[in-house]
Parts: sequence; C-alpha cells; structure tokens
Amino acid sequence: MMNRDTKPKIGRPSRKTPEMTATICRRLIEGESLRRICRDPEMPAFSRVAEWLAKDPVFRDQYMQARQIQAELEAERMVDIADDVAEDNAAVQKARLQIDVRKWNAVKLLPKKYGDWRQVEVKGHLSHEQALALLDEEDAGARKPED
Repeated sequence: MMNRDTKPKIGRPSRKTPEMTATICRRLIEGESLRRICRDPEMPAFSRVAEWLAKDPVFRDQYMQARQIQAELEAERMVDIADDVAEDNAAVQKARLQIDVRKWNAVKLLPKKYGDWRQVEVKGHLSHEQALALLDEEDAGARKPED
C-alpha cells in the first residue's frame, strides 16, 4: 500500500504557486504564447491558467504586466528582423511575415499604444460630411512641418 505522500504525481500541476505564476510570466516575456506554455507537461493546463486569471487579481496584474513587456520586446524585435534581413526575395518575404505577425500581436496586446485607430468624441450633432471634414483638418494639422 502506497503512502499518499509517496504516490507518483500524475497529470499536470494544478496548484498555483508563486514560482508557477512567475515562470508563466517569464516565459510570456520571452515571447512564448500562453497556449505553447500550457502545452508543456510541467505547466498547468490552459483552462487552469484561465481560471487563475479570472479569480486572482494579483496574478492577473502580473500577467498583464508580462504581456505589456512582451509587446514592447516584440516591437523592438521587429526592428531587428527588418535590419537583419538578407536581400534575397524569400528572406524578405519571411521577414515581412514575421514583422506582420508581431505587429498584429502588439496591436492586440497594447491597442492604445500600437493601434492605428483614433477615438473622436463629438458633442452635439454633426453630419457624416462634417465629421470627415474635421478629421481631414486634424490630419492636415498633423502633417504640417514645425517651425
């Protein structure tokens, strides 16, 4: 008869520890996706991590900070990829794909910083044409050279 303490562990870890959450955040910062991290047999299942994120505000904050750092590093990595690309067409296409994926990811992780959208608040009533004219004026002002 096996003692409960000597039983071999079966399955993935499911208990959240500071070491486990730190490892998840470190691997995110290093550029791994959460799904890839959770495929590691030494790591908890994706559903378990999602549960922790939903229920634990401290882990959620750590996770969000890790994602922000990940996005910043990916933005820097895009510059490295572009600078290091060889001049043959296949290498250029591969680099373009790598950069496009990283741009998409950065926009998803930090949309306010890397997104191409603008939020315009309008008080009162404007026609569609008036709103477009205001945006055109704003664009023209942004393109003016500084004195």
